[in-house]
Amino acid sequence: MKKQIEQNVQQLLTQIWKPGDLIIAWKNASLPGHRTPAFLYRKEDIQDIVFDSFCDISLAKYLNERNRQEILPPHFKGKIHIVCKPCDAKSVMQTFSDQQISETLVNLIVVACDGIIDRKKIEKHCDQSIVDMQETDFQILCTDISGKEYVFEKRESWLRKCEDARNCDLPYYYGYYFVGDEKEYRTRLKHRYQTHKKLPQDTMSPKELQQKIHQELSRCIRCNACRNICPACFCSDQCVFDKPKERAKLVENQVTTENTILYHMIRFHHIAPNCTGCGECERACPKDIPLHIFFEYFNRCMEEEFGYKPGKTNDERQKLLSYNLGEDLV
Repeated sequence: MKKQIEQNVQQLLTQIWKPGDLIIAWKNASLPGHRTPAFLYRKEDIQDIVFDSFCDISLAKYLNERNRQEILPPHFKGKIHIVCKPCDAKSVMQTFSDQQISETLVNLIVVACDGIIDRKKIEKHCDQSIVDMQETDFQILCTDISGKEYVFEKRESWLRKCEDARNCDLPYYYGYYFVGDEKEYRTRLKHRYQTHKKLPQDTMSPKELQQKIHQELSRCIRCNACRNICPACFCSDQCVFDKPKERAKLVENQVTTENTILYHMIRFHHIAPNCTGCGECERACPKDIPLHIFFEYFNRCMEEEFGYKPGKTNDERQKLLSYNLGEDLV
């Protein structure tokens, strides 16, 4: 199925690509089980595009203004064709909604996805470095440097966000191409969808939650991986953490637990209203800090209070940044 989707993506892009356009997709990397972003300007390179259960990186980040300046040539006049998993497509929708890019410049191609592999889960069960990693319909087959072979069930090796279908629904948007059987995909979502997932906030007292946050964030090394990978974080050179000359220094450079908690709390209150739950921050974290416990709870509150889910549409503004005329703001 994945191979067929991959071929269909290549065929679609061959049909809609025009000279001067940019394609953002995935291609093979040198390490086993890794896929890397591909920025393609030539029609003949479309054959290098891949799609499988190892395409974990969200490509939506590359649509914001700063990253476009880095990847686009000067005076770019073409269209950007971006290939996305459904969870990534929500980030693209939020990019439109946040007015980071005009949707007229983008062709969004959404591929049917049944889960992405968390390599960290697999690697911790292997005795030595992995030299080969392949997938079948239901399993991941690995070989380490000594020749020892391992078999993992796909469903048990998914990223945390893939364990239910909350992040897999398709956007309310008519401007995208869907590659795969859309009717069958929507049926699968209904069987996996969970409306309410238990979070620490549901079971812990405020004191217990505070202790957990302190415990988890004390492992943070302030590498900024969570910030740099986040599609919703687009302040670029205006980021408050990158302004050492400002008089008001919000966070000290010294990595202490108190400074780290303040760093994450500032970032949380900045990002939470337009966080789509893509999980990129957690995936990129070298310390495996479960950052979702902050964002998922806030998003649930927003959905219950406002009926709003970030990334669901291409034009609905963040609820904490917008209001209606005549609305009581007190």
